[in-house]
Amino acid sequence: MKHLIVFLFLYGIGFRTYAQASGYMHAVYSITKTHIIPAHGTTPAKPLVLNYTGHFYSKGQKAVSFIKPLYLAQYPSGQIPSTDPSVLHTFTVCTDTLQDVHLIDYDSLTWKTKNDLASGAKGSHYYFTFEPGFRQWTILPETKTINGLSTQRAILKAADGSVVYDVWFCADVETIGGEFGMFYLPGLLIEGTCPILGATYRLENYALDVVVDSAVFRPFENNASFTKRNHLKKMQ
Repeated sequence: MKHLIVFLFLYGIGFRTYAQASGYMHAVYSITKTHIIPAHGTTPAKPLVLNYTGHFYSKGQKAVSFIKPLYLAQYPSGQIPSTDPSVLHTFTVCTDTLQDVHLIDYDSLTWKTKNDLASGAKGSHYYFTFEPGFRQWTILPETKTINGLSTQRAILKAADGSVVYDVWFCADVETIGGEFGMFYLPGLLIEGTCPILGATYRLENYALDVVVDSAVFRPFENNASFTKRNHLKKMQ
């Protein structure tokens, strides 16, 4: 899975709501990802839309997010056979109960993540360090109200100009950012898309100052081994 991370200079808009007291914040999302099943035999390529529930937690300078698949009852083995009986081909999907895991620490400027692989294979764990300011969102003037929340549009582009994220955020609810790898989005993610992943995101609910088991900030297996990757620097 391709991962790009974002760091944004502080951007202030209007009145802010902060997660105080316990300091924990929890937001829940409905997420879809569209996979393309390749063409085989007489069967043309076709999209496969999978549904997930996403969770984002933050406290202090730490943020964690992950998604839980809702398709395991339908595809418990992760195997999706071809509808063409003449083709011995099976499309596979990940059966991990926690997927797309991100653990971000803005104090140490570190990011741990796990790639999701097909059923029967173990995902790869990666460890990054990053330089403040190496990526920036483009904040657009477009605004709209979504479920009673005032939102503004923001886009993150890759070095080649392609759109990585196209989202609507609410600046009245400030978080440290990091929802599903969206580093330092200047407010709470309300809805959006990630074209390179075929993903859509929609906020279902959020709560401030909630009681959260601290184990949520230990989302990886105890014996997980992380591969150190590049130090992520700002674009010139």
